[in-house]
Amino acid sequence: MNLKVYSAATTELVTVTEVKEHLRLDSTSLSSNVTTTQIVLGGYHSITANLTASGTDVSGYTSMMQLESFINSAGASVACKIQESDDNVTYTDWTGGGFTTVTTANDTDVQQIEYTGSKQYIRPYTTVTGAEANFAINVILQTPYSSEDTEIGYLITRARLYAERYQRRSLAVTTYDYFLDDFPASPYIVLPKAAPMASITAVSSVTYIDSDGDTATMTCSSSGYYVDINAEPALIALSYGVNWVSFVPFPTNAVKIRYQAGYTTLPESTKHAIIMLAGAYYTYRDVGIPKDLMDTIENLLEDDRIGGWCD
Repeated sequence: MNLKVYSAATTELVTVTEVKEHLRLDSTSLSSNVTTTQIVLGGYHSITANLTASGTDVSGYTSMMQLESFINSAGASVACKIQESDDNVTYTDWTGGGFTTVTTANDTDVQQIEYTGSKQYIRPYTTVTGAEANFAINVILQTPYSSEDTEIGYLITRARLYAERYQRRSLAVTTYDYFLDDFPASPYIVLPKAAPMASITAVSSVTYIDSDGDTATMTCSSSGYYVDINAEPALIALSYGVNWVSFVPFPTNAVKIRYQAGYTTLPESTKHAIIMLAGAYYTYRDVGIPKDLMDTIENLLEDDRIGGWCD
């Protein structure tokens, strides 16, 4: 058995900001901590039902959207809400709050909403009715910055990998290749670290190589195998009345299963443990982490640890 990372995680679910807040680290100036970007330029905007702007990447930042309204034309009304996305392509409405509709009665107000969701991108979705309206929309990003941000990012990854080994889970979304020398005698194959697995399609392929070096694919169907994502870790099992393919396998690693697993939002205790561990790596980088602190971190990780099989 051989587990390899085919495509490593590209996004950590703990941010540098969160670790630095835990460590009480900050820079010395407000200007280096805050960035304001005007995503809808100030001025008069015509009647429209879907005025949007390019998405803003808020990953790793504390973020806020600001609706700044000026004197509007008589009868103008501006409704604005925040939308969120994982990929900056498909957006949905964020349910965490919306701006108060702007009319001539409150058209010199400045409204601000902190984004507390978990997506990587946000954008405004604005509807102007009645008459043209005069406003601007800004996104404000705040992050404690120091010259050690890059190093802290490495420590977050190191802490997450430790947590994955301890819990026997895939925490950040990662694609794996799991190799076997042959199909097993049992009717199922447990997939290491395959928890959580989002859907049955997270197993993208099951292939096998025969002694001549020819590759074939086994199908996910009633005549092949099915994926049990409710098992922890997930597994693939033979459909009723079906056997594994009988073939003369290549000498080693003849069977390859490719699958993707990981969270989009970490359980709170696991996230807290990773923040603490990354902070401990930073604080005790020249000495060992105290045992009592490590015990506390592992106790937090214990809540979601998978047992009953070996790495």
